[in-house]
Amino acid sequence: MTAQGYLALGLGQRVADLTEQLRLMEEMGTGPRDVLVVGALGELRLNDGAPKLVAVVPGGDGTWLQIDTPSGPQRIQALSAASPLVRQLRECGDGDIEDIDLGGRAVEVTILRVQ
Repeated sequence: MTAQGYLALGLGQRVADLTEQLRLMEEMGTGPRDVLVVGALGELRLNDGAPKLVAVVPGGDGTWLQIDTPSGPQRIQALSAASPLVRQLRECGDGDIEDIDLGGRAVEVTILRVQ
């Protein structure tokens, strides 16, 4: 296969991936969530640390976003439903406490709120 063929193959796969992510975004809807699923915004506490905000979105890659809110800037991490954290907390809601494995470490996660 030529270099152009590899490039075309890679670009074709990227288009297919983006098309699938757009489809998932459309299916996600905009209503509130009460458990950690695609479309949810969750506030979590890991091992008694500071609260952490995560948005579960198709294609979430761990990127940290800075959002300006009336109470000041907020940092939110965009995660996919397949991420190690979200995968182990799937279907957890407000007040749930789960012991999970993150990178070979045992971590206690408290779900402070899901919306």
